[in-house]
Amino acid sequence: MAVLAVSNLRKLYDGEEAVAGVSFDIAPGECFGLLGPNGAGKTTTLRLCLGLTHPDAGEIELLGERVPARAREARQRVGVVPQFDNLDPDFTVAENLLVYGYAIASHDCSISPASVRAPRRASRLSRAE
Repeated sequence: MAVLAVSNLRKLYDGEEAVAGVSFDIAPGECFGLLGPNGAGKTTTLRLCLGLTHPDAGEIELLGERVPARAREARQRVGVVPQFDNLDPDFTVAENLLVYGYAIASHDCSISPASVRAPRRASRLSRAE
């Protein structure tokens, strides 16, 4: 069984094909990379494989789960490291974790909105100059 199986994957944005019939299989333990210039569809392909974006055509199976139908179940079993730091500088650490938990893992993440609170502010220390 492939860890990830992609068949004839397609995604269009405004009539332009961002992903054009991509097919591949990744075996357990295999190291796999998507290489190409900016705009080639690498990030879109990854988002499609994780069920974060819906494909216009094609089939995806991640860890035995059909994506996007059972994407949440599949995502709970994989780790993804984003290419860029997408943290919001205006959010606390807990708030950023909450956002990532909802977006990537599951709506049942262990940090609840009620547990996210404003950080304690350190008192200012005056320096004698």
